[in-house]
Amino acid sequence: MTIAIRKMNEGDIEQVQHVARSSWRTTYKGIIPDSIQENFVATAYSSEMLLKRLNETLFLVGEDEDKIIGFANFTPLKDERKVELGNYLSL
Repeated sequence: MTIAIRKMNEGDIEQVQHVARSSWRTTYKGIIPDSIQENFVATAYSSEMLLKRLNETLFLVGEDEDKIIGFANFTPLKDERKVELGNYLSL
């Protein structure tokens, strides 16, 4: 397996949404009800929200053979020297 790390582009949105959904299902199975997970993921990883993140934050994807298998999103906080990191991996 050779993983390439690169900036996300608009054409990656569908695959990023898939990784987010599968990661949430695996991570929170039996902890957070499925309906709540689906509602959160549908909102937090909507196409509109991902376009906003793409334009306003550093959003990287990990890709193996043209398939996105993970991502990391760095969001600046109000304190200019700090960022919030969100990341997911789906293998």
